[in-house]
Amino acid sequence: MDYVASLHPTPQAWLRNSALAPHIDAYAAYLRQGRYASVTTRGYLTCVAHFAHWMSQGCLQVPQVEERSIRQFLDEHLRNCNCPGPVMRVYGDLRAALGHLLLVLRAQGAISMVAEPTGPIADELHRYDDHMCNARGLTTGTRRGQLRIIGRLLLHKFSDRPVVISKLQPSDVRQFIAVQMKLVDTVSNAFTLASALRSYLRYRATCGDQVQGLFGAISSPAHWGLASLPRAFKPVDVERLLASFTPEIPSSLEQQGQAWAGDMIEVLTHANHTDNLNCAQGKTPNFESAKYQNQVRDLRDLYDAVLAQAEQDHPVAQPNAKRGRTKQSKAVNLIGRLRQYSDDVWRFMTQANVPFTNNLAEQAVRMPKVKQKVSGCFRTAEGAHTYCVIRSYVATMQKQGGDVFAALVSTFKGHVPPAKLWLRRLCVLQVG
Repeated sequence: MDYVASLHPTPQAWLRNSALAPHIDAYAAYLRQGRYASVTTRGYLTCVAHFAHWMSQGCLQVPQVEERSIRQFLDEHLRNCNCPGPVMRVYGDLRAALGHLLLVLRAQGAISMVAEPTGPIADELHRYDDHMCNARGLTTGTRRGQLRIIGRLLLHKFSDRPVVISKLQPSDVRQFIAVQMKLVDTVSNAFTLASALRSYLRYRATCGDQVQGLFGAISSPAHWGLASLPRAFKPVDVERLLASFTPEIPSSLEQQGQAWAGDMIEVLTHANHTDNLNCAQGKTPNFESAKYQNQVRDLRDLYDAVLAQAEQDHPVAQPNAKRGRTKQSKAVNLIGRLRQYSDDVWRFMTQANVPFTNNLAEQAVRMPKVKQKVSGCFRTAEGAHTYCVIRSYVATMQKQGGDVFAALVSTFKGHVPPAKLWLRRLCVLQVG
């Protein structure tokens, strides 16, 4: 596919009439080999076209293209750009596209290679890079990120002096982390710093250095998503939790004058409170007992009464002369769903392994979305399908109480443990 021909005539002319024209086919082939999507390829070509137009205006030749000229384009020209549209002015896309352009130009010998840094720190980073590549099998991108962090640490401590790890003190590590967190104060940056520093210290431990005292200086932020919580709270814990909420803050429906919404929230919250009391200290309620069924029946009667009052206050709009379905208000649609799916709403009161919220379902789809939007995205439909199969299997094993690691080991040995066996085993354990 000729991506250049699919561009708008203006950026297309900028590319074909610039000094970069002989290298555009190689650039498109590089992106195609990297399995970039068509829309991404066209976007990057539009970015390169903007840069090519700037080169033509400044009479810049290809051998003069380097990191410095790209920084000048991004920091100076982009700020006051008045190039005729359509033109790409998104900083992140331009920086990524021009980074790929440098790789292509250096691969073709059109510009000089970056001089390899020298000195004690460069030698240490080279040895660590060989360890990550040959001993741990890390990818180029992962190694580059870790080398960037470790390079900053060594430069912070040793400058241009020889690297002597025994002189690295816990206070140096803590000060380095504090400086880096001031630059980017996010939880993800804290995780990245901690992971890179621990990996490097483990490498130095294999070299015979005494670095055990440095591990204590590396603190990790709390990961509440992995925190272990009890199956149910004790009554005193439930009371403390409910007392911590501010009752004066109404829900969005209550703010709209929907009084039934507050009644429904109170009924469902009380039902969840009752369920937590029945499941306190790991107990499983006797769903078949008359006492428990009376509790559920009373709560569902209140639920139906609230819905009946809501339907009386908000009747369904009658069909009109217009084609199609008659538009209903949000309140009417919600009332209808609560009525139609009432058994599903109350399933947490009749089945022990059904939670009150849908948090588990949201957690199940969170990792695919992170992979899609943050961690490199999916390059092919086949890769996305494979990823979803693996994630689905792992999530199912976790929800059914199976040993995920043992299941994966058995899978790689050619014996895939079916998830249904774990489900039957879990049911037997619960009944027993």
